[in-house]
Amino acid sequence: MTAAPPPGPPLECDLVMKGGITSGVVYPLAVTALSRVYRLRSVGGASAGAIAAAAAACAELGRTSGGFEKLTALPRLLTETVEPGRSRLFTLFAPQPRMRRLFALVTAGLGTSGRGRAVAMVGTALRAWLPYAAAGAALGVVLVVLGFVLGGPAAWVCLVAGLLLAVLGLVAGTAYGALRDLAALPEVGFGLSSGATPPGATTPALTPWLHETFQHLAGRTLDDPPVTFGDLETVGVRLQLMTTNLSRRQPLTMPLADDDYWWEPAHFRTLFPAAVVDRMEHVDPTPATPPDREDWIRAVQRLHAGGREPRLLPFPAPNDLPVVVAVRMSLSFPGLIAAVPLHAYDERRSVNRTCREQAAARFDADPTCSPEDAVADLPAREAQVNWFSDGGICANLPLHFFDAALPRRPTFAINLAEFPPERPKSPDEHQNSDLPEDDEQVARRQTVWEGSGLGLLLTFFGSIVETARTWVDEAQLAMPGYRDRIVTVLHDETEGGLNLDMPEPVVLALSERGAGAAERLVRRYAGDQPGVVPAPGWDSHRWLRFRTAGAAFSDVLGSFRAGYETVLPGTTPYAHWVGIGDDGAPADAPLPSYPLDDVRREAVNRRTEGLLDTAEEWRTEPADAFTRGAPEPRPQMRLVPSDRAGKAPGPR
Repeated sequence: MTAAPPPGPPLECDLVMKGGITSGVVYPLAVTALSRVYRLRSVGGASAGAIAAAAAACAELGRTSGGFEKLTALPRLLTETVEPGRSRLFTLFAPQPRMRRLFALVTAGLGTSGRGRAVAMVGTALRAWLPYAAAGAALGVVLVVLGFVLGGPAAWVCLVAGLLLAVLGLVAGTAYGALRDLAALPEVGFGLSSGATPPGATTPALTPWLHETFQHLAGRTLDDPPVTFGDLETVGVRLQLMTTNLSRRQPLTMPLADDDYWWEPAHFRTLFPAAVVDRMEHVDPTPATPPDREDWIRAVQRLHAGGREPRLLPFPAPNDLPVVVAVRMSLSFPGLIAAVPLHAYDERRSVNRTCREQAAARFDADPTCSPEDAVADLPAREAQVNWFSDGGICANLPLHFFDAALPRRPTFAINLAEFPPERPKSPDEHQNSDLPEDDEQVARRQTVWEGSGLGLLLTFFGSIVETARTWVDEAQLAMPGYRDRIVTVLHDETEGGLNLDMPEPVVLALSERGAGAAERLVRRYAGDQPGVVPAPGWDSHRWLRFRTAGAAFSDVLGSFRAGYETVLPGTTPYAHWVGIGDDGAPADAPLPSYPLDDVRREAVNRRTEGLLDTAEEWRTEPADAFTRGAPEPRPQMRLVPSDRAGKAPGPR
């Protein structure tokens, strides 16, 4: 029997996991294998990887109450038969009542392929939309009957025309019925399943099951408060999950780092268990006595939104947010699981700007006025729905999570990929994963295009979409300092993904495959005496990160100094804004925006001069001390948008 994880493992690590719907069954045993040597300090993921990350974090919270032992039991639990012919894994994706026919069509013939799958889908479609199919075929049937009645030469004409019309009508009627259901998809959140348990179901669907599972892993019952991000922080665990705001076309990290979003309790009660929504409703982010002008305006806006229909509340601060809410917002797989709506007030719109200006004017006129008194005089504001969908849309393997120039602990990543051509599946599941032997033993993954004609054309356009979606992930997979800490679990087309009805042997094989992948990481990075003797893999990784960071610093310092020293016609030199002149006088020209107070401007001047001195030192020979022989491809340090920021542009 495998030993249970110790209460105080010798090492610490961070972990990021890739999304993949049912492929997530690889993670429970992988996480448990790591937990025997490492305490999980930071955990992250997207989509199914978000489920695994949250489960791992909750297990760490409940480490001393058997959290990881409970996590180990999950794969077998998911394969239990809970409905005739259906596993628990399948029933988690229970469809919304209006989407049952479409769900039946999508899941018809799971586990089969080719002609068998096509036959199953055709039969399911005809049964699901039988009234529409019958109506479409009615005219053809009438002609066939008429042919039998008339007899003679006209009979053959009626029979042939009737059969043709019946078949065409059957197809058209079925398609019409399916399209009617498909057109209703936006009304139910753009997903076949809401994640909530539908009326009459005997087993919990995805979201209540996740809530129950997270509570169980953390050593809590359903009567206890839902696990929040703040609860995880109390034991030093940091959880980050990817989501995608489709309305703003941007990826974001959960928990959201700003107060720009609002939620509708009435709608959330259709998505989440009552205990979760109750916990969110009883969070009061507004101080009893607002200490300053902005807090006062925020209190007025909160009362304003909460007193109208639909009733809106500020989205909870990170420490107050239940973990299951963030997970649900990360795993809204497009089309399968409904998106989650939040609301935002765009202050650029005149109606919202007017409301804010009037609130500010009321405070300026009478700072002692209570928010309750002020709110009655304000005009209505208009909120816009922001749809949050799957985190894997933009970053299915968020390798940038927890990254540091010089890491103090390893950040492992578990990737998912199909078996390469000519790589057979091994009967030993511990061999069905890849971890490069060294940093240089990494080849870019190639996709083989097969077929011809229409099939190849579809492959071409599919590759365009996939490239647009995954280019960031793929670029990071090949970067030095990333690629050597990523273990890839391999699978075939019958495993994971949208295979909602995998048989027990497949699920257990995948979970064992994940354990083998994690053990590869442990051997490489922890060694035979974890925390006692330096492991070659960890030392190699640390030195590699020093080389890549040094090369990147060298590039950015040179660029910084060159930009600072360049004076363009018709512009104010940087040296007039920041720095210290040759005469020792600090820069003091008026700043065009984002002003600095006297203390900070003096510090900025000194530190700018220090940066310039460092850049000059790095220009001396050998100027390529850090860059020559540095690992390739060379990473770049650039100013890029943060996925922690979600505010809409507004007045400064």
